[in-house]
Amino acid sequence: MAATISSADLCILTGLTDRRHRQLAQAGHFPPPVDGQYDANRTFQGLIKYAFKAIRKKSDELEKERTQLTKAKREMAQEELAKFRGEYIPLSVIGQSFANTSVRIKDVMVRRFEQELGPKLAGKNTIEILMEIRKAVDSVIKEMHDGLGQWMSDPLTVVVQDSKPENGAEE
Repeated sequence: MAATISSADLCILTGLTDRRHRQLAQAGHFPPPVDGQYDANRTFQGLIKYAFKAIRKKSDELEKERTQLTKAKREMAQEELAKFRGEYIPLSVIGQSFANTSVRIKDVMVRRFEQELGPKLAGKNTIEILMEIRKAVDSVIKEMHDGLGQWMSDPLTVVVQDSKPENGAEE
């Protein structure tokens, strides 16, 4: 006859409840009790295997966390290095440039569509009107593209990072 251990004694030894023991047995870690008695050898073998498996899982999770932390630290270091090298343009400069560009786009569009395009459309049919609109749109896009090209090639556009961002905001 195999050695057995009562569910009460098993609870004392493991610190787990009988309900948890039954869940582990139902999960296949060891045989379920018979008349409140567990097969001692197979139950302890199952509990040890279960514990080692849980430890390995915890260790794997910890290793994943360490890997993620290392990756985050590396990315932060790369960002700091890029800032140190002046590879970033401050948001204040970019924001002002976008604001200037949007005003410029509006001015060009108003001039092209209201002052130049309007008079050209008088007496034309729908297809001719659409063709003139397409030409005007293409012309505006070309002018904006050329202006952007000039802005990007301007040596004054290359800005060294501010020592302090405006409003204390992170860049």
